[in-house]
Amino acid sequence: EYVRQNRSTSISILETGTARGFSSLCMAKALKDQDKEGRILTLDPLPHSVKMYWNCIDDNDKEKSRAELLEGYSELIQKHIWFLEGKSRDILNKLQLSRIHFAFLDGAHEYEDVKFEISYVVPRQKKGDIIVFDDFQESYFPGIVKAVRELDAQGSYHLQTIAVNDQRGYAIGKKI
Repeated sequence: EYVRQNRSTSISILETGTARGFSSLCMAKALKDQDKEGRILTLDPLPHSVKMYWNCIDDNDKEKSRAELLEGYSELIQKHIWFLEGKSRDILNKLQLSRIHFAFLDGAHEYEDVKFEISYVVPRQKKGDIIVFDDFQESYFPGIVKAVRELDAQGSYHLQTIAVNDQRGYAIGKKI
């Protein structure tokens, strides 16, 4: 919905916590479906080309790299996704991004790390831009919840929370 309604000619998306790359693919598909230009910068400490088990159905075959898991999506990846290896604290300030239309934060789950990511994203967003926080679940990830509540208390984002079940939740912030 955000991609469809956005009037920008190119949408800048930041994701922390690439893991297998599924979220990046979904965001790239949203760009493609709306015939929008854009790039997704996704970062994770896990290397893109090292074979490992990913806790998914593909593990039944053998260890695979993220690149191998995503082989069938090369068109979307080549057009929209840039994979970066490392921790957000080590990478974000080197990116020199001036605008982040949409952020999906699912990297480190400790309070200080989430606060750091928020402090990077917020000044690069304008009215109507979005931050999505994965794993907004207090009993499992109190650091995420604390950081998001502090952002909410500042009053610069309208916050909506979604509790999927007792183990899964999201917070979505829209810049006011």
